[in-house]
Amino acid sequence: MEVNSLSDSEAGDILANLVGGTTIAPETCHDYTGSYLPETSNLDPELASFEDVVTANVTYALGQGTDSDDDNAVCELCPPDEPAP
Repeated sequence: MEVNSLSDSEAGDILANLVGGTTIAPETCHDYTGSYLPETSNLDPELASFEDVVTANVTYALGQGTDSDDDNAVCELCPPDEPAP
């Protein structure tokens, strides 16, 4: 299948950052690269976290249709087992 679009709720369009190209096999995971400065409303490094959502839109081979999926993660700025800077 062909990935038509890949976006990150914080970084925006990340299709060009998909490692290995835009043709992928169904039910597989693929890495992408990129970075951004997260925003959080809690300034305490031990409590601060941010949410990130990635959305992919694909077209299946041989005209078998399209699909979309997303996944999210909540990331702690400073994990509890690491001291704050």
